[in-house]
Amino acid sequence: MKLLRKRCMLGICVLVFLVSIIWVLSLQGVNADRGSEGKIIRFTQDDSMRTLQVKLREMREEISRNGDTFEVGINPAMQYPLEQLCTLNPDLKPDDSFLYENDQQESVSSVDGIALPPAYMGYYTPVENVMGCGPWAFITCDLFEGSILKKDGILVNLSEQYLIDCNIFGYNCTKGWFCHDMHKSPYGARLESCYPYTGVQGPCDPTCPWAYRISSWGYVGDSSSVSTVYAIKQKIYTYGSVACCVYVDSYFQAYVSGCFSHNAGGAVNHMVILVGWDDSKCTTGAWRLKNNWGTSWGEAGFMWIKYGVQKVGYASNFVVYP
Repeated sequence: MKLLRKRCMLGICVLVFLVSIIWVLSLQGVNADRGSEGKIIRFTQDDSMRTLQVKLREMREEISRNGDTFEVGINPAMQYPLEQLCTLNPDLKPDDSFLYENDQQESVSSVDGIALPPAYMGYYTPVENVMGCGPWAFITCDLFEGSILKKDGILVNLSEQYLIDCNIFGYNCTKGWFCHDMHKSPYGARLESCYPYTGVQGPCDPTCPWAYRISSWGYVGDSSSVSTVYAIKQKIYTYGSVACCVYVDSYFQAYVSGCFSHNAGGAVNHMVILVGWDDSKCTTGAWRLKNNWGTSWGEAGFMWIKYGVQKVGYASNFVVYP
């Protein structure tokens, strides 16, 4: 009897273990990029041209089956694994982020009594090719540069290397968060001409004087959710553009043109700039998204992305200049 009881207990333990393994594996597959026949699609540096074409064909079949209207194709970003392109880590968000959060205006479609237009393009700087050190620093500088362009009408090039070398948060080449506090007093943005980009983190150079400072910054809503469409529009219209997080998968990576309406589940892993919108795109409206993967990605470095998909607008934020 004791032997039988032991065998039963052993059998139950084995069964629980197997069920646990299957459950974990199923969770790992929830956020996977899947093409036709449920295959997981990931691009690697070792993919041959034939392999890439096979993967793209499967993706196109899935896009067609879902009724989406965007195109995917070969672009330079597909040479890199997503983990290298998308290094955002929300865990690095400062503990005092709640101090910069705002109440969202859920149903207000105007700014100072002026109705928001159905389509609008804000202020932004040229697309860059950032697949190396400090993508978070480039987004931080991009947002400030757009505000300067809107306010002063001039195009400036702020130093990302200054943020990489001198930030007080411990951010490095691969891991970081929005770093607007380094553009406030007593710090301030340096010019690229004085503090040029090297692509590696080094010691902070204190010799470059600050050139521009923001007066404040804030999240459109809060730092851990997707802000409302109206609230993001208001900030783009008022300050020039908005920075935010988005979930990037292989479909996003292979995007070429059209309205990106693919909506996979996954944690945000990338930072971008929202520079405008068009309510006639994607049936229910879309953001004009600027991505710093070079002009050979997407529509010369830009994308139309449907409101709300891929968590676009997560932790959206703006800067106030001066």
